[in-house]
Amino acid sequence: MNEIGHNLPPETFHTHVAAMAKARANSRLAKASEKKVRQRAKADGIILKDLDRALVIADMPREDQTETLNNMTSYLRMLRVPVGAQLSLLEVIEEDAASEEDAKAKAAAQGFLAGVSGKSENCPYEPNQAVGMAWLDAYRDGRAKYDAASVDDGE
Repeated sequence: MNEIGHNLPPETFHTHVAAMAKARANSRLAKASEKKVRQRAKADGIILKDLDRALVIADMPREDQTETLNNMTSYLRMLRVPVGAQLSLLEVIEEDAASEEDAKAKAAAQGFLAGVSGKSENCPYEPNQAVGMAWLDAYRDGRAKYDAASVDDGE
């Protein structure tokens, strides 16, 4: 046994402690950076609580998005919250796009969200088809915005 009380060498222990301290410091910096970004978004009129909810839904698989939004619409109606005509359109969302344009628009929205969220370029569609090209083009636009925001924040 060594002075720590078991067979772990002190050098290994210190390496882990230093790595954890560095990770904690990086986490604090990231949280401070996120706080600044959120403050700027709020100053520009974004309602952060609503954006957070929207991001959770946007990050779901498509079928879960549809189910969640339909459930929320139903719950709001049962609570007698006035739900406008726009929200009632959610009930008619179908999994298969009615046209190629709808499919491209859906793919572009997914690609942009992936890019602006800083995710890797992992296109879920065939990249040589129109839907895949729409996803990739939108991903690159979103990624450019993500990269520009990262530079602006000093990362």
